[in-house]
Amino acid sequence: MRLSEPPPCLIVAHRRWEPLQRVISAVVSAEVQDVHVVIDGARSIDEKLKIDTVEELVRDTKWPSGIQVHRRSTNRGVGYSVPEACDEFFVTRSSGIILEDDCVPTQEFFRLAEGGLKSYQQDHRVALVSGNCIATPPKGQMGWLVPEPTLRLSRYPL
Repeated sequence: MRLSEPPPCLIVAHRRWEPLQRVISAVVSAEVQDVHVVIDGARSIDEKLKIDTVEELVRDTKWPSGIQVHRRSTNRGVGYSVPEACDEFFVTRSSGIILEDDCVPTQEFFRLAEGGLKSYQQDHRVALVSGNCIATPPKGQMGWLVPEPTLRLSRYPL
C-alpha cells in the first residue's frame, strides 16, 4: 500500500540481518522513496562476516527508489553510531522515520508517522512523533505484543 507522501526513512543497522530482513520488507512495502541505511563497523572478525551479510542484504534489495548506504569502517557503538546517523540524516531532511535493525514497523506505523509528521510539522512545541511501547515485558519474555494499537499524547515542556 502506497502512502500519499512516505516520509524519508533512516535504518540504523549493525549485525542482525534476520530482523533487518523484516524491517526492509516493511519499508519496501510502504514504498518509502528516500531510504538511508547506516551500518556500524565490526568489533571482531566474526562480526565483520555478519556485517558483510547485512550490507549485502541492503544492497541486494529491490528498493522502490534510490537508497544511500553508509558502512562505518570502525565500530562506533550504539551510543555514538545512532546519534551520528541521525545527525547525518537530518542534515538534508527536515523530518523522517528512524528505525533500528530490530524494530519491525507495521504499515499502520508508517501511516501514523506520516500523519503525525504532517499534523505537527508547523508546531514547534512538538519535537518527536514516536511509535514505541515503553513497558516491561512479562517475566521470562524478551518482548511482548500490545493487543490493540494505542495512541497516547504526552505533554512535556521543552
